[in-house]
Amino acid sequence: MDKPTVKSVFNALYKILSVAIIITSLVACGGSGSTSSSDDNTSSTPDSGEETKNDPATPIIDITPDIFSFFDQANIDFLDTVESNIITIKGLDKAVAITIIGGEYAINEGAFTTTSGSINSGQSVKLRVTAANSFNTTHTATLTIGGISADFNVTTVLDTSAPEVSIIFPFPSFSTTSSNIKMRGTASDPEGSKITSLIVGGVEATSDDGFATWQASVPVPLGRTTITVTVQDIEGNIDTNAASVSAATGNAPDAFVTPRCIKFDRENNRAFVIDSGLDVLMAVDLTTRERIILSSSDVGEGPNFQTPTGLDFDIENNRIFVTDSEAVALFAVDLVTGDRTIVTNNSVGEDAFLRAPKGVAFDIDNDRALLLDDDFGIGKVYAVDLTTGARNQIDLSGVSIRDVTSIALDSANGRALVTDTKNNSLTSINLTTGERAFLSATSSTSVGGGDNDFDSPMSVDIDIENNRALVVDPTIDELGVLFGVDLTTGFRQVLSGPKRDGGYVGTGQFRTDLETPVSVVLNTNSGEALLLNAESNSLLKVGLGNGDVKTISAITESILLTPTGLALDKDSRKAFTTDLTRSALISIDLETGTKGFPSTGSNTAQGPEPELPLSLAYNPDNNSVFLTDSLLGLLTVDLFTGNRTIVSSDNIGGGNVDFSSPRSVVLDTDNNRVLVLSLGSIAAVNLSTGRRTLVSGAGKGEGPTFNTAIITSDSMVLDKENNRVFVSSAKGFILEVDLETGDRTTFTGENLGEGVDILAGGPDGLALDTDNNRLIVMLSKSDALISVDLTSRDRTILSGLDVGGGTDFLSPSDIVLDENDIVLVIDTGVDEVIAVDLITGERAIINK
Repeated sequence: MDKPTVKSVFNALYKILSVAIIITSLVACGGSGSTSSSDDNTSSTPDSGEETKNDPATPIIDITPDIFSFFDQANIDFLDTVESNIITIKGLDKAVAITIIGGEYAINEGAFTTTSGSINSGQSVKLRVTAANSFNTTHTATLTIGGISADFNVTTVLDTSAPEVSIIFPFPSFSTTSSNIKMRGTASDPEGSKITSLIVGGVEATSDDGFATWQASVPVPLGRTTITVTVQDIEGNIDTNAASVSAATGNAPDAFVTPRCIKFDRENNRAFVIDSGLDVLMAVDLTTRERIILSSSDVGEGPNFQTPTGLDFDIENNRIFVTDSEAVALFAVDLVTGDRTIVTNNSVGEDAFLRAPKGVAFDIDNDRALLLDDDFGIGKVYAVDLTTGARNQIDLSGVSIRDVTSIALDSANGRALVTDTKNNSLTSINLTTGERAFLSATSSTSVGGGDNDFDSPMSVDIDIENNRALVVDPTIDELGVLFGVDLTTGFRQVLSGPKRDGGYVGTGQFRTDLETPVSVVLNTNSGEALLLNAESNSLLKVGLGNGDVKTISAITESILLTPTGLALDKDSRKAFTTDLTRSALISIDLETGTKGFPSTGSNTAQGPEPELPLSLAYNPDNNSVFLTDSLLGLLTVDLFTGNRTIVSSDNIGGGNVDFSSPRSVVLDTDNNRVLVLSLGSIAAVNLSTGRRTLVSGAGKGEGPTFNTAIITSDSMVLDKENNRVFVSSAKGFILEVDLETGDRTTFTGENLGEGVDILAGGPDGLALDTDNNRLIVMLSKSDALISVDLTSRDRTILSGLDVGGGTDFLSPSDIVLDENDIVLVIDTGVDEVIAVDLITGERAIINK
């Protein structure tokens, strides 16, 4: 027997049901007694008046399609048109409606449309959607057929790019004497996403335009450091080094004031330094030479240092112990926070009264500090309980120690070693018995012998691998000496410096570097000694095999000695200045701070040697500068070769005006000339012939004379749009000179404009800022940079006189306007170029 099919079963059930309905109908009719002649299988449709047969044998019409779906698509480019997968509609017995929202559809590969229509079973459909115009955005098309709907989602690409940041001020390499710098810059997201955070040197920047422009006041640690910018957008893209600048601060780049004591941190290859002039604990990175303050009045909390004298490192607890002779205390400094706590002072303990703590050695084996105190010239060593601060004197007998300066722990031999400038000795103190004995001395009793005698031993450290102590003495034969003292015999070997017999250990050219060493520590990573030099306020390293001395960190002399003029090549980002002392032209790379010598007077092959170079003007047409020399005249300097050529002088060029000590020069390319300000006149010098023509002065033009014009290198500026120049005057005002008539009028001075008084300020360097309709003026006597409105002539302070921070002006003269509202100032007081932000007034030196 064949297995029944679904269809056969359905048909059988259908027949049974039909018979049952007929029987029920007959019984009902007979039972009702109705005599109606109407057929109960028909009904009237009120709307049409027609009869419709309800034939129970008619099958149900399916107008609901089978479920359908579309595959989502992602990572689609902006505004791309995307087509879906093709589906075939099934399960319909007749055509049904088809509609779409958010896209288009096409039936059987026909034309795409948004208009509602109908579709039959077996026909195919695909959709089309236009992608969004923003990142990670989904556009959805919803197709509905016979009441069944499905979505087609199209999502654009993700934003995977972090925002981009530019620092406008300060320049990439700078220094400042302030402990913070006001930085300014711009930011944008290449994908157009919203920027949500911009942090500069750990400080959240402020902005009122979504960080398109931003500002931040950022702390600058003492020494050299790098300030970086971290930026993030709304999509979570972050760049932790979006931009950076190299910064230096302190009294001078890399400067110590009074370095007193040094210790070494092997794990981080750095030196800890106490500076009693700055009252700070700092760290010097021996790889990068960068310095940061670890603890000071501005870093960390707790009682401040007053005159810190000595230190030692507790590596296990990441802390530094510091003695302070004025605070009369032993501090513990947390190296993470910089917080300072008092371990012991005269408020702790009654038996041992401290006078002037000079040094400390951490005794790790006994969890105590050995504190060296100078009690009116009598040295004492105390063991300090690090928990209670209680002190007890441990040096109990033996030779006296006088005028003590430092202490080190010789744990292998169970003793402490103390330098003594009164006895000229290195004295040992037995930590068990308290006995004091000379290990090496050159006072009334000579002990140990050696290559030279002690004169005033200042500092000691232990070199256990070589069984010696390292001792520095600053005053032997007016030079410093580094000794290696044998820990067994006390023999003094000169490791660097002069010997008693007249010999010298170390490279001769470095002898002056070792003038006044005051502290020494062994660099166990390199095997060299690290020394602090009080004379040069520098950190030195000494090769213990050859005695050679090299500087790691020191005050360096500026390359600029007497800068007088200033010119700018904006395209190559270089500034140029003259140097009276060297008779040289010096270039300053504004990006790196690197200085170079494109032309030097000592190189006579390059042409006539400048005698009194004063003013510069950059010529972009042939990459040269014009240079005025009050004795030689007007020169041009080729920046490729450094060659110097006299363009015009009393003997060259000729014309109707003589040079009389030419001062300021400006380039007037539209008229193929330069304008030169001399005592009494302005001359136009033809660039082709060198011929001079009087523009204004005696014999041409009316008004105040130039005899009162300031004799500086950049006291004239060209306003070519109005065919005039401005000239600063020693009488405290600024002249306006008409280049057509030569007439001279007072542009600003008494009763002209309002604001800061320039009469007593000595207007000097000038720069024209046409974008802001103003004249920028350096008041050399007031050390202030001001603006003069070209319309109202009102005067406003831009920097100096309590406006802006950073490096103070000392003797400013020439100025030149850079881009982005920044002025460059040459200052003979600091012998550097100072960048001034005209937005904030902030000042920073451009250096390497």
